[in-house]
Amino acid sequence: MTLQVDRSLWHEIFAIARRYDDDRAGLGDDFVEAVDRSLQTIALSPQTWPLWPGIKQATPPIQRFVMARFPYAIGYQVVGEAVVVVAVAHAKRRPGYWR
Repeated sequence: MTLQVDRSLWHEIFAIARRYDDDRAGLGDDFVEAVDRSLQTIALSPQTWPLWPGIKQATPPIQRFVMARFPYAIGYQVVGEAVVVVAVAHAKRRPGYWR
């Protein structure tokens, strides 16, 4: 499957990484690498992860991949042969705040 990640979402990912770097040098790079690995994992088997709980579902539905090391989840939709990433959201916030 092909991955589609909007440029504005990448800007948000790098903004989060800069905040992590403010806490500890190099942690932002770790975050970006973890996002990249997560996206590759999703692309290999997008039907593996469940629907995002606590949000009103769209068509196609939004699925959620929870990152292991960082408190973030990746929301995505499977559209034909593409995985469209719609959010990289902090897991401790209200579900769907990013919509």
